[in-house]
This record gives sequence, structure tokens and C-alpha cells, in this order.
Amino acid sequence: NLHYSKLLIRPSYSMSYFQLKTFNTKRILIALSILLGGWFQVQATNLTEGQIGFTTFNTDADDQWSFVLLTDISGTTTIHFTDNSWNNVTNAFSTTEGTITWTYTGNLSCGTVIQIFDPKDANSTGSVNYGSISETNSFSLSSSGDNLIAYTGPSVGSITNFIAALYIGGSGFTNGATLATQCSVPSGLVIGTSAMQTNSTADNYVYKCDTVCEFILL
Repeated sequence: NLHYSKLLIRPSYSMSYFQLKTFNTKRILIALSILLGGWFQVQATNLTEGQIGFTTFNTDADDQWSFVLLTDISGTTTIHFTDNSWNNVTNAFSTTEGTITWTYTGNLSCGTVIQIFDPKDANSTGSVNYGSISETNSFSLSSSGDNLIAYTGPSVGSITNFIAALYIGGSGFTNGATLATQCSVPSGLVIGTSAMQTNSTADNYVYKCDTVCEFILL
């Protein structure tokens, strides 16, 4: 009787052992897949001050501008471009104008030029040579006192980093800007490098850097 009882117990014990082993193996495989998935995931580039530069802009008719990448990008990169003015005293944007959001998924090398066409109709006829654009509120550039500010952030109006700024008009950046035709230098940007300004109210400019780096009439 004793030997018979042992025969009955052994199959039950052996099956529980293999079930436990299989269960632990599945847990290890799941953990490895999660770990490896996070390891190989391409992270978005965290753009900071001065890592793009404006190269041309046109305030006529449908508006357009271009900018150059001054660093490599990867993952999904999003940049917000707004013509809302910035007040460096209140640290806030005005809310009377609009924003164009540029999004690109993939790799682009430092030196790549992105051209944005017809941003005022970004949700319909607007176009870009890399990625896509969308419009929030009413975006429209003016040659008689306006600005173009590039920043990163999780949503429109929510700022992670200011990247670059451009003031269009003869008066230049203004401390404590309160008018729609004025703009302060965004936090962390520097006039002459990451914050550029024009010296007149002309419509079209191109960035030239021979002996002096500046925007000149196109």
C-alpha cells in the first residue's frame, strides 16, 4: 500500500513543478520583451536654444518661411511657431494671433532646410517639404511689426524650450512688450544669435552670413 500511494503522489507533484517552471518562463519572456522594447525605442530629440535658425521669410500674401536644423533629429519632433508676441515681464504670450505646429517622424541631419508654405491655410492648402503642419487660431505674418517664435512643448502655448525667434519690423525687440506689433526676447534666447531682428519693414528677407550675419532684403 505504501508503494502504491507513492505512485499516486508523484505524477501530481511532477505536473505542478513543470507548470510552475512554464509560468516563470513566460514571466521572464514578458519582462525581457518590455525591457528590449524600451531599449530600442527611438527617443524624440529635445531641441534647445539655438538648435534651429530661420533662413528666409515672406510676409506677402500667403506667407512662408524656412529654417535650418542645427542638430540631428530623430523620433517624432514637434516645433510650434507662433506670431503671438512674448512679454518678458509677465512671461506670457499674447492670445490674439495664431500658431503653426510642425511635426516630423524620422531622422533628419543637421543642415537640413525645412520650407513652410502657405501656413495661413495649414489645415487645407498649406504644405511643407518635410513632415506636416497644422494651424491653431489665426496665423498671419505682417511686415510692419510682427514676430515668429519657435518653441517646443507638449501642446500649443505650453513651453518646454524656446528655440529661436525673429522680429520683423524696424523697431526691434521691446522690453515688456504689450502691443501686438511689439515682442520681447523670449527667455534664454540671445539677440544676434538665437533671436534675430530686421532693420526695416520690408516684406521679404533672406539670412546672409558673409562678414556680418544678418537678414537682408530678398
